[in-house]
Amino acid sequence: MATVLTLLASLLTSLAAVALVRRVATRYHIGALPSVRKIHTDFKPLLGGIGIFAGIISGILAANLAGLAPFDSWMSNKFFWLGLAAVLLLGFIDDIRGVNAWQKFAGQFLAAGLAAQGGCLIEAFYNPGGGTLALGWFGYPFTILWIIFIINAVNLLDGLDGLAGGISLIIAAGFLIISFLNQQIFLSTLLLALIGGLLGFLRYNYHPASIFMGDVGSLMLGYLLACFSIETLKVAQSQQVYFLASLVMLGMPLTDTLISFFRRMGRGDHPFKPDREHIHHRLIKLGLCHLDSVWMMYYFTLLYVTLGVLMVLYWDRLAGSLLFLLAFIFSLYWAWRLGYLETRRYISFGVGEQEIGASLRPPIHVGRIWHQIALLIGDIFSAGLAVFLVFWFRFKSGILEPPGDKPLNDYLAQPALFVLIGFWLLLFWLNDLYRMPWDVSRYDKFLRVTRVITFGTVFLLVLFNLNILMTPNSGNPLNTSQVLTLALYWLAMVVLANGVRLLIINIEKRRHIFEYSYKNTLLIGATRQGRNIIRDICGNPHLLNKIVGIVDRKPTIPEFEGFPVLGSYRDLPQLIREHNIEEIIVAVNEGVRQDFLEIIGICDRLQVVVKTLPALQTIVSSHTPELAGQNLVRVFPEYMVLWQWAVKRFIDVIFAAALLLFTLPFWVALNILVRKQFGKPALARIPILGKNGRIFSMYLFRMSKPGEAGEAIYHGEVEKTPLSPLGQFLYRTRLYKMPQLLNVLKGDMSVVGPRPESPEWYRKNQHRLQFLHRRLMVRPGITGIAQFKYRFFESHKMLRERLKYDIFYSENISINLDLRIILRSIFLFFRSRPAKAPKKPASRSHRP
Repeated sequence: MATVLTLLASLLTSLAAVALVRRVATRYHIGALPSVRKIHTDFKPLLGGIGIFAGIISGILAANLAGLAPFDSWMSNKFFWLGLAAVLLLGFIDDIRGVNAWQKFAGQFLAAGLAAQGGCLIEAFYNPGGGTLALGWFGYPFTILWIIFIINAVNLLDGLDGLAGGISLIIAAGFLIISFLNQQIFLSTLLLALIGGLLGFLRYNYHPASIFMGDVGSLMLGYLLACFSIETLKVAQSQQVYFLASLVMLGMPLTDTLISFFRRMGRGDHPFKPDREHIHHRLIKLGLCHLDSVWMMYYFTLLYVTLGVLMVLYWDRLAGSLLFLLAFIFSLYWAWRLGYLETRRYISFGVGEQEIGASLRPPIHVGRIWHQIALLIGDIFSAGLAVFLVFWFRFKSGILEPPGDKPLNDYLAQPALFVLIGFWLLLFWLNDLYRMPWDVSRYDKFLRVTRVITFGTVFLLVLFNLNILMTPNSGNPLNTSQVLTLALYWLAMVVLANGVRLLIINIEKRRHIFEYSYKNTLLIGATRQGRNIIRDICGNPHLLNKIVGIVDRKPTIPEFEGFPVLGSYRDLPQLIREHNIEEIIVAVNEGVRQDFLEIIGICDRLQVVVKTLPALQTIVSSHTPELAGQNLVRVFPEYMVLWQWAVKRFIDVIFAAALLLFTLPFWVALNILVRKQFGKPALARIPILGKNGRIFSMYLFRMSKPGEAGEAIYHGEVEKTPLSPLGQFLYRTRLYKMPQLLNVLKGDMSVVGPRPESPEWYRKNQHRLQFLHRRLMVRPGITGIAQFKYRFFESHKMLRERLKYDIFYSENISINLDLRIILRSIFLFFRSRPAKAPKKPASRSHRP
């Protein structure tokens, strides 16, 4: 009852206080005006943080009156309250009249120092499993810097309506669970009061916001969360802090701040220079609306907090380390997904050069995220329930053997269950089971899930018997009881995982939500095929295409089959953006092949799903399409799943490292000869356009002094001046390309892929060669189909044929195809005669 009273008092006081502050701030014009760096477009009053503080004080008084926490417990933390008063005063002054950077830092330093002086101190890091790392004299400065860092991290989050307040609310709820488990009455009461204050504030700050919290609110929240990250995670009332859990609990503000810091440093900007490249800005650029961006970051925060709470529950070294690793991988994934990891320059065809990697990423669909979250929760439930059912059937039912007395809690209390669930989630993710599109039939989905579960069960069987299998002269390596248990577990996983997934899909289909919501669709072609497709879509409730209009080559009618004709092919980019098009159906006549290729080229660059009739689909793919109650197929489908891309990268690294190590003496000798004859450096750097349009430097051995024939060969031209004997040797034997192995190790290139080309080559040919951008879907390679099909001395007349093979490779890429290309290239390398060194001028000769 006392906890409910504390929460209600804080909530009601915050509601009243924020409303009052909003009225005062509006009257005296204390607020934020629109600017280039801000999202809002009109005046918004500030000082909403005062309402949050009022709710906290009201909640504390209510808790004191209800006897939840004695008055002495509050007075014993006077330095904490003094620090809180300092940041409140600092934020209030900044909102009213503004302070410079040094004044703000001084105020934050004072508040952090007061908190540390009052006992909010990190003297040692507690590691999972019981180990510690003492900080010694560095404890005080580290604690102060940590508090200051979190204060600024939360301050940077305050960029959208309800963002900082909602994220702080989720993090505070996580700290409340931990403090409750640790029986920390003072912290639990304070967190309850903070949650009530935030709920009252979000009533006015949720989009569309009528008031902002201002610096008085963001600085206060940062200070409180920093102190909670220390106090709630102290071990046994000592100054040892489970700091890894603190990092995970505050993963959202930490990730955003660290990304901003390193992004600006990577560009050569001041690390604290404000910009519009925070996570919420990137989400909006990827197609999310204001509210969806906020909720997406709520999801991120909830995942971090859940992992942090699990780290506290499972103190085991393995479980704690795995949970922290999972949070770290999640941060890296979203840094990549939002385009932050690529800090080098990009080129985008038809638009010009640009710096922002996020614009090269496919748009984010909130419904698809919800669908993936539902599948994830369903898989967690299925994996856990399967363990329980197998345990009950084997040890409690008495069907196979007499019931045992081993309690289920012995299994649940150990991290083995958590590790097993994590194993299945990782396996499902590596096999892209969370990315299957809506038009894949349920039968095919069942088969894919079952295959993955079968592989995982066999893997577990081998893993459990690995020590026996590796022991010579061992007896029967397979324990009958173990095999029976895993067989039952396989059956339970197949039934439960597929059953829960099909149930989720049926619910989504019936309600037309998430992945199975209607897809805004453009139909291209006012033809007889187009009329049949419209009738098929309108008459089939299982098809989720919502046709918004028709596009034709030369529109002559205002509407077609009851749908408006919106424009011609040239209007496609604008129409796709205006109507949020997710799918495009091409229904042009089969005889108009050039129109079809032009449409595919435009739509593919804009990263929308393109479907067409099976007869036309043979132009761009030789695969048998997957059908789901319709006669349409996807153009350029993806056939490589995540684990296969990982294996491909593993093969690249192993191959390059082994070859470099094997040829190391030759490398050293060749490096000395090149430097002695041609000067430093021995390696030439050639700008190349790599995967996703990223420019990198390709390494080659120098074949001449700078400015002579060798440099011209690198750029696709052969001058009259002949090469020296060493240059001729390098050119004839192709050994000048060996340094490309360094690019493979760096991740710029692959062993197998399209031929690397320069940005100038792409600019020159982008309007002449259709689907040229498809070459940039994969890393360029040392070898490839086009490399050994068309030799280095072929003229530019073969460009279109080479491009066909590059596109064929990108659309049929597989581990098997890569291995075949590598073996074929090795065979041709030793079988073919050395190339002749260039001695005569050649016009427009292709670069080797």
